[in-house]
Amino acid sequence: MRLALTPIVERLRGAGMRQVEGVLEFTTQTVEPRQLPARFVVPVSESAAGNSVDVGRDQAIDVSFSVFVVVDGARRNQAGIAEELKAEEDKVCEALVGWTHPAASRACSYAGGRLASVSGSTVTWEVRLRTRYHERKRS
Repeated sequence: MRLALTPIVERLRGAGMRQVEGVLEFTTQTVEPRQLPARFVVPVSESAAGNSVDVGRDQAIDVSFSVFVVVDGARRNQAGIAEELKAEEDKVCEALVGWTHPAASRACSYAGGRLASVSGSTVTWEVRLRTRYHERKRS
């Protein structure tokens, strides 16, 4: 992903979310995070429109990324887990939907969510978002 994840991580931390990491930390998780809830920013996909100039490059690139929210699933009843997931998804959306990444050309928008995993001790919900940036290079 050519759009840096660091500004997204910093935006979430600035909104009061303490346990926020990036893709490398998420993919190397072998045990549950020490502090819950935890959030992990992960790039999902990019798709580029056609080049709009004859010499050089001017392309709109749509970017999709996810924030995986991990909550404690071991010590709560099912209703408590659902309420916590909703509250955490709301926090992520409040921080990112309508916010414009410093390198983007449009604000982030909500693209959906899904249950990503359930283990004996954690539940992970994926919050999907999208934005766009322009890649410009004149020859």
